[in-house]
Amino acid sequence: RKEKEANREERKKKKAERKARKEQRQKDRAAKKEDRKQAKKDRKEQKGAKKEAKAEKKQAKKDAKEAKKEAKVAKTEKKAAKKEAKAAKKEARQQKRKKYRLRLCVDTTA
Repeated sequence: RKEKEANREERKKKKAERKARKEQRQKDRAAKKEDRKQAKKDRKEQKGAKKEAKAEKKQAKKDAKEAKKEAKVAKTEKKAAKKEAKAAKKEARQQKRKKYRLRLCVDTTA
């Protein structure tokens, strides 16, 4: 009778151990699943951040290119204006010289 009791206790003990192991496995699986889910979420966030950074970089590059283009146009316009001013100055000098020569001519003939 004592032996039967001991066997029953042993079986109960083993059953409890099996149940505890099963519960632990379930907890581990759930934790692993949660970790995978979190890792996936993190990867997605990283990908989004990377994409955003790439877009910002592209936009900055585009803006820089545009600014460079505008600077070039401004430089060209400035150069043209300078050239025009120089031509006007030259023309004015020539007119002045012409008048002076004319005056000389008038003076010598008089």
